Amino acid sequence: MENNAMLKPETAPLTACTVSRDVSNFDLLIEDMEAELGESWGDLTFEDADAFLAQSEADQLEFIAIAIDDQDEEDLTLISDTITTAIDKGIKVILIAEDVSPIALHQLLRMGATDFIPYPLPDGELHSAIERMRTPSAPDEPAVPQEMKSTLKPTGDREGMVMAVHGLGGGTGSTTFAVNLAWELANIDKDNSPRVCLLDFDLQFGSVSTYLDLPRREMIYELLSDT
Repeated sequence: MENNAMLKPETAPLTACTVSRDVSNFDLLIEDMEAELGESWGDLTFEDADAFLAQSEADQLEFIAIAIDDQDEEDLTLISDTITTAIDKGIKVILIAEDVSPIALHQLLRMGATDFIPYPLPDGELHSAIERMRTPSAPDEPAVPQEMKSTLKPTGDREGMVMAVHGLGGGTGSTTFAVNLAWELANIDKDNSPRVCLLDFDLQFGSVSTYLDLPRREMIYELLSDT
């Protein structure tokens, strides 16, 4: 492992870098990076990252792995700048977070991070994230002709229920409760579970997709914008 990617880029072609306050706090990440990349990776502090990414040596990077914990939430602007700089250079970003608030995590993911992994790293998850990153994106599906679109209509033979979950203030756990409630309802009966639709109406800081490890989609915003 290169201890300083800025000083020794010539010793091994770097294909990736970790970026953190102190990479020694993420020993499992070090082990997984060495297992995946051998000696072809380096580590950077947040302060050094922007300077290195501006150098020509950074052009060969495939990705950076940004590792953060709750102590880094005071430096979100600096971390966001690093993500933006990497994305602008065509470098993928894997975000690794431990004990980070959903709001902070959501903010960083919206900056363009390619993937997210919780820390401590689950077995094989870094490998899976790298494989997903290297897999070419599927081409956009062609538009469905009007005559082939579904003509299914509501039949009125099903009963439904709307359950609203609202927190009285930030950080009260309303998202955690809503996600777990939806999960329990969807799995309440193995043979005949109800269909559950979970809608996150927090258009600014909504983090349901983060909890479920799903790509964020602005469906509600788009629906309201088109109304």
